[in-house]
Amino acid sequence: MEPNEVQELEEHAEHAEHDRMMRPVALTMTVLAVLVAVVTVLGHRTHTEAILNQTRAAVEQNRAADEWAFYQAHKIRANDTELISDLMSVVTIANKDEAKKMAKGYADHQQKWVKDLKEGEEKGPRNGKEGR
Repeated sequence: MEPNEVQELEEHAEHAEHDRMMRPVALTMTVLAVLVAVVTVLGHRTHTEAILNQTRAAVEQNRAADEWAFYQAHKIRANDTELISDLMSVVTIANKDEAKKMAKGYADHQQKWVKDLKEGEEKGPRNGKEGR
């Protein structure tokens, strides 16, 4: 603001002191300005809350997708191990001792993955499988 504008505002204020008809208008303008400020603050708070809710929803969706991917990976490993074990039981194997060691390792892995899958299923609908 320039110095001459400040001086003009002061002159207008001095003239307004003597004009009583302007007081209700000034009061109304003041009340409206306060109401606009309150509405603006509330609008900003609501907007911030909406952004936080969207962020929380995205995080929850990512968590569910991660759990579902974890479940799928375990299921795929378990199925692959079962297929290899089945295949080893029907093909002719040259080194039977080594094959028995491998079969034992597969069986151990299979037990672990079955246990992990059961734990994942016990978590209920939060494992991300609903709707898939």
